[in-house]
Amino acid sequence: MTGPGFFRRAVTESIALAPGSAVVLGEGGRFAVYMGRFAARLAATHRGVTLDPLNPRSPDLLGEALYFARRHQQTLAAFEEVKSLDPDYTIAYSFRGLAYYRLGDFQNALSSCEAKSDYWASQWCLALTYHKLGRHADAEAEPEKMKAANGESAAYQYASI
Repeated sequence: MTGPGFFRRAVTESIALAPGSAVVLGEGGRFAVYMGRFAARLAATHRGVTLDPLNPRSPDLLGEALYFARRHQQTLAAFEEVKSLDPDYTIAYSFRGLAYYRLGDFQNALSSCEAKSDYWASQWCLALTYHKLGRHADAEAEPEKMKAANGESAAYQYASI
């Protein structure tokens, strides 16, 4: 009953029912990027930001989609926008750090993710970054923190670490 086809239809129907919803466009765009459909869905997440420019969730969804589309310079810009709208928006620090990590800028990755180090995505970022910086004991401690707080719900992140 569920699977990629089910979710793809649900996203398509949601967009048809609410084509002017920034949340629907953003979430639908992010899901499509996860499924490898980058170009059209990135356009949808950009439109979501246009429709609701003052809501930090709009550039957050765009930033996450850009990250998974491997557009890391653009990811940084999206999460800078999130931070300008809400300086306490935790995920902005995490994904900004992950984008820095993917760009090979490990010091900025570390700085960004340490800013919100109790958040699961920051712990993911820190594990990767600590490893690259040769801080192996610190790198090994981060997944343990994630597991203690989240159990097995972050299996993708554990595998990438």
